[in-house]
Amino acid sequence: MKIFLLNIAFFLSLNTFCQNPTNKYFVSSYIGSIQYYGDLNELKSNIDIRNFLQTKDPLFGMCVGKKFNNYFDTQLTIEAGGFKESKAALNLSTTTSFYQITQRIEADIFNLTHPYIPIARQKINTLVYVGLGINGFRSNANDIDNNLSLRHAQSTKLALSYGISFRYKITNTTSLNCDFGHNKIYSDIFDATIGEDKVEFGKIKDKKISSYKTALDMWAGLRVGLIFELNKL
Repeated sequence: MKIFLLNIAFFLSLNTFCQNPTNKYFVSSYIGSIQYYGDLNELKSNIDIRNFLQTKDPLFGMCVGKKFNNYFDTQLTIEAGGFKESKAALNLSTTTSFYQITQRIEADIFNLTHPYIPIARQKINTLVYVGLGINGFRSNANDIDNNLSLRHAQSTKLALSYGISFRYKITNTTSLNCDFGHNKIYSDIFDATIGEDKVEFGKIKDKKISSYKTALDMWAGLRVGLIFELNKL
């Protein structure tokens, strides 16, 4: 009889443990688009979501995360993409492919500002995030007219990521997520146009790069995907 009662108590506590939001994990997969910001398009240095209407550079990714509570969570994001950019004034084009691994911390702004609304009644949530990671890239710069390879760049650098997410709850365990984030790559060769050597700073061969203030290249990502919540077993 005692064993029977202990088993009942165990399963009740296990069920309560799984329903506790602090013990929930989630996974996500998404696709998106990339906007590059750097030395070849300094006129687009300001973040403007309208630029995404002009780009077809793809982005693919997935993440695994854990909720600390109803207000904060963390997630490990792995994504890959690429971009092409050119500048006629320099007769120069750049092709870059990359992967990025980022550890994020997210804050649910809606829950922080509306703590009195039950989770079950919430349909739309807004989150902000910041994260650190690494970006591994391979870039190639070419002469536009002669299709002549001018320079190759390959490296792994620190990346700072920050942005905002909007989530719409479809079911109790599935949500649609739209994410707009900015990523600063702590490198001046992400687009293969500026050398790390100070002697070469602002030059590629004999082609001067005018936007020396944007030596640290950046990219922004617009992502759309699904989030699936998993109970901890």
